[in-house]
Amino acid sequence: VIPAGFAWSKATRVAAKLLPFAFEKSDAKEKYGGENVFSSMMGGRSLRLTGEMVYGTSCMVRATSPAAAEEEQAVNHGLELDALTGKGDPGSVARVEELLRPVGGRMMWMSLLAALDA
Repeated sequence: VIPAGFAWSKATRVAAKLLPFAFEKSDAKEKYGGENVFSSMMGGRSLRLTGEMVYGTSCMVRATSPAAAEEEQAVNHGLELDALTGKGDPGSVARVEELLRPVGGRMMWMSLLAALDA
């Protein structure tokens, strides 16, 4: 889904400017046009389908209750953030380093995090 040679550093610089602000469905419609889930059948691509391909799951299916999913996400986010910032256990930090190496590296993502915390 993401082309080879994608400029991750440029993407994170743009993200640092955009992420502090809400991006609602109406914003997506204005920027990308209306959602058409059938566009893939006609050779196009819908934003929702692209997201489902990237994440490997449908945004329409929820296996657990919203409260349980939110709690699990908060715990996982804390563990991932510790590993990203180098404060987690050495095995977790190493896994995060390996995971982020092909997408710009851990330090670049740390820069994005720092920009968002500013």
